[in-house]
Amino acid sequence: MIPSPECGRIPSLSDVTALVDHLAAAARRIHDAWEQDIDGFDEEYGEGGICHDVADAMIDVLQRAGVDNAMPFHSTVGENHVWVVALLSDGVYSIDIPPHVYETGAGYVWTKRHDADIRGADVTIDRIGDWVTPDTFETMYAE
Repeated sequence: MIPSPECGRIPSLSDVTALVDHLAAAARRIHDAWEQDIDGFDEEYGEGGICHDVADAMIDVLQRAGVDNAMPFHSTVGENHVWVVALLSDGVYSIDIPPHVYETGAGYVWTKRHDADIRGADVTIDRIGDWVTPDTFETMYAE
């Protein structure tokens, strides 16, 4: 059961850290449903990976726990990848499960790692900025 926040209180890093097992379980459900054929093709994802759906599943967990300001963030610096950015009471954070945990590949071509065992320890949470207002957060990180 995902803990619910106190009414009106913006969750903190420690609140989100307590959710890592729930975040990993959400990612595991996406990974378990991913079915590629022998050539690495999936009807929904084509030859692409699942990071965008992993991010969306983690956002759902965060929102149910009271993190109202969480959104997917896409970057092609170093690699094409989507993760979560969230505004918490003590700053802006990147929340991710690195793609090498559950898939192999590069660019827009990824293959499911059938040996993946996504756990809470795989969730990375990094502070990337100071606290800002929700409007400023939206302006800075919305794509």
